[in-house]
Order: sequence, then structure tokens, then C-alpha cells
Amino acid sequence: MNIKNIILLGFLFIINFVESQILHVNKPFNFPDSTGNILIINTQYISQSNSFSYPFIHHFIRNKYISEQVKDNNPFKDNVLAQYEWLNSIHFYHLPDSIFGTDNTGIHFSTSYKQWFSLLSKSDLIKMILYGNKPFAGKEINFNSTKLNYFNFFSLTFGLFKNYFQKSFLLKAIFDVNFHIFKDIQYFNIPKGSIFTDKDGTYIDVFLNGTYQASKQYNPGLSFNMGLQWKHFDSKTTFSFQVYQLGYCKLNKKSNYARIDTNICFEGFEIQNVLIQPTFQSGLFSSDSLAKYYKSFLDTNYSYLRLPEIMRFYLSKKWQSNILRESYLAITYVHNSGQSIPEFSLSQCINLKRNVHINFGTSFFGFSHFNPFLSINYMHKKNLEIHLFYSNPLSYLSKKYPFHNGIQLLVKKVL
Repeated sequence: MNIKNIILLGFLFIINFVESQILHVNKPFNFPDSTGNILIINTQYISQSNSFSYPFIHHFIRNKYISEQVKDNNPFKDNVLAQYEWLNSIHFYHLPDSIFGTDNTGIHFSTSYKQWFSLLSKSDLIKMILYGNKPFAGKEINFNSTKLNYFNFFSLTFGLFKNYFQKSFLLKAIFDVNFHIFKDIQYFNIPKGSIFTDKDGTYIDVFLNGTYQASKQYNPGLSFNMGLQWKHFDSKTTFSFQVYQLGYCKLNKKSNYARIDTNICFEGFEIQNVLIQPTFQSGLFSSDSLAKYYKSFLDTNYSYLRLPEIMRFYLSKKWQSNILRESYLAITYVHNSGQSIPEFSLSQCINLKRNVHINFGTSFFGFSHFNPFLSINYMHKKNLEIHLFYSNPLSYLSKKYPFHNGIQLLVKKVL
């Protein structure tokens, strides 16, 4: 008996998607310093990996087939990381003369739609999907710490912000409450797992210890954002720290939930090259006896799932120069995503014209590799700002370079 179509969740981002953490040069704390209103419209897309090249992804999405040459040329790392995000949002900040009996206090409303995906997997597991288990005969494939997240959801945000003015500095604080409606949730976590194929191919031993939660129903969620920013006037230095999306979602009683801790032995199975003629109707596994075994662990009941919160440190320094405008350092970490090292970002903004600024820099670590980026800021009469961001051209210039692509358009209007 053959397992013709084993579709592991770690490959869903290639199969189904072509959704974020905050982009590298998107300044935090956009709310006003003085009385007034600000409207921000933002759309951004980012897709990145340390182990999948552009030809690899392009061939699969377009042809549903990956040739042996493309597989062999792909730059696999021991720990495969990938992340994908698509975000559309509208923000409104209102700072009146006084609210709740206090001054310098404002309100924040926003609405957004977001898709977010992350993957951590051992390279041997991905290679087994690509090449089958024959090359691993007599060997044990270890896929400990495999983790996958996918969230597709709408959000409505209500918040308060506060400005504290002192002689030498300005301190800003913000606190948001996010109400979410999730359209699709996929969560797969295997702290310990392995597959052993007998040299003669007569049996396969599978050890699994993990959790699987999924739902395509509408599910509610609640999370919080909070942050502080300190701006020193004399040194023209700004420091901020923020936490986004700290909370949970509740999966309804029609959602799938499974906890597996077992050893399984299958005799007479062969795992083929499952990506030559893929069919995806059956979801995680094909509709054979293995699928029935897998489905026997599933339960349909209420469960809770922690959202992957985003922590971000941000530092900037303005210069008294006609050319150099501002330097930036950003460190971003996404919890519960498989990210072992935070993403670091360094950039420098220069004055092209009085109202046109160019920012160039690079990010490294995190989900991906060395990724240069470029952004342009255009100011119109000090009340309209248009921000364009793009990365990374190296993904298209080198066939063996890990794929990374980011695009952002942000419009900020002072009302």
C-alpha cells in the first residue's frame, strides 16, 4: 500500500499562499504630539524564508511541480524557517484639548484584516516530502520542535494614548484592546517527533508527541497592544518598546483539536515523492488507512490558542546635517513562532530634497537572511506623508538566495 499524498502542514504556505511583523522602517507611535487628528491607511506584504529560494517557490506555485534540479539547488538550512504576512489597516488618532478630565490624552480606533503564517521545521522532514523516504532508509528522521502557525482574521481596536511633556524629553504611552474574528486557524506543534524507515523498506516507525488545533469557522479572540516611547530633545534620540497582539483566541466546538503522544508502526508503506502530482482535497493526509488513524485522534470541542505576540525595540538618532537625516535600529521578536533569534534591522535616512527622504538599510537573522531594503518618504505641506517600502532584490538576482520580499504603502494625513 502506498501513501501517495502526505501533505504536511509545514508546506501549507507554499501550497495555499503566495499574509506580519512590523516592517523595518515603519516608525512606531504615529499619534499626534499636540491637539489634532491623524488618519493612517496602511497595506503591507512580507514573505521570507531562510531555506526556500525564489525558483523553488515560483515553480511550485505556477506548475505544482518541482524539478530535481530546483530541489537540488535549493539552499536548505538545518532548521527551516519561513514567515508570511499580509496586512491592511486603517488607524485614526484623536487628541482633544481634554478627555476624562485630563489633557494630552487621546483615543485610537483602528480596523484591520491580516493573514499571518510562520513555520519552523527540520530540513530532513522537508527533504523527505520532496524526495520520499527512500534516501533515508535505515536512518531516523528527527523533526523535534516542528511548529506551524496560520491565522486569517479581522480586528477592531480601541485604545488610549498619553503624552507626558517635560523640559528635556517627551514620554508617550499607548494601550490598545483588540477584538478579533478568526476566519481560519491552523496550529501544529510537535515538541518531539521522528520517522524511521527500515533498510529493506518493510516498515516505518513513527513517533509523535504534539498538538494540532484547526478551525475554518468564525472564532472570537482578544488581545492587547502596549508601548512606551521616550524622546530626548537635546540629543535628538528616540527609544521605544512595544508589545503587540498579546492574547488568545477561542476555538468553537466545531473546531479540530488533537493531542498525540504515541508510537506507530506501519508495515508495507512507502512514502513517495508527494509533490509530483499533488491533490489537496483531503487536507493533512491522503484518504487511506493512515488518514483514518490520524483522524481518530481528532476531537471537536472548545479550545484556546495563544496568539504569537510581537515584541519590538526601536532606537533612532537625528543628525544636524544637510544630507544625513536620521539613523535607525530595530529589533523584532515574534514569540511562539519558532524564531530562535530576533530580527535586527539597521538603516540610514538621507535628505534627497526638503520634502523627500530616502531610507536604505538591511535586516538580518529572524526568519530570513541578509535582506537589503529601500524606502521613500514624501511630505506634502507638512500634513500629508506617503511612505513606500520595498525589499529584497537579491531574491530575484540569485537562484540560490533565500526568498525574501516585502512591500508597503503607508499614507498618513493630519486632519
